[in-house]
Amino acid sequence: MGYKRIVIAGFSLGGNVLLKYLGEKAHLFPAEITHVPSLFPFPATLLPVRQTGPPEKLYLPAAVYDQTEKKVRQKPSMMKLAGDPEKLKNFRMFDNAITAPIHGFADADDYYTQSSCKQFIPGIRIPTLLVNAQNDPFLTPACFPEEEARNSRYFYMETPHDGGHVGFYTPGKANIYWSELRALHFTEETMS
Repeated sequence: MGYKRIVIAGFSLGGNVLLKYLGEKAHLFPAEITHVPSLFPFPATLLPVRQTGPPEKLYLPAAVYDQTEKKVRQKPSMMKLAGDPEKLKNFRMFDNAITAPIHGFADADDYYTQSSCKQFIPGIRIPTLLVNAQNDPFLTPACFPEEEARNSRYFYMETPHDGGHVGFYTPGKANIYWSELRALHFTEETMS
């Protein structure tokens, strides 16, 4: 590869995928990948998520559009699984009707259970930081893997009060996000 060290980060659903992979398939990671800072897993992967509220009014229409207009059109046979997208009122309904069947899961609960990174956190073997704001509009307190963080020498978790889902901007500093600075500092602090 030509690199001595690689630091990778994931955000939202990508954060969950990365954490899951780190814990489940750590033996497949190249030795050059030494740190994974600043992850913000999408809430459905940490369960239980908030079932209703402002995030769904904002994000659900976009998710429905993305799945039905792009992915479902690529697989016309899947359209019958989606039903009427206008009737999908929350993420669980959306995941039951669209996400789960399109990706081979029995239902939303099966999707959440199999895809959750939380169960794989104990297998993480490189310094990894999870950052999730306490005011993340998607999450309930039960989502935070506090016990996993307490019991791991590699997995760290920080829960600042503010930041929303992935909105950790730095007041007064254009184009500089607190989360990016924290990721850099975490890497420097834990690099041996």
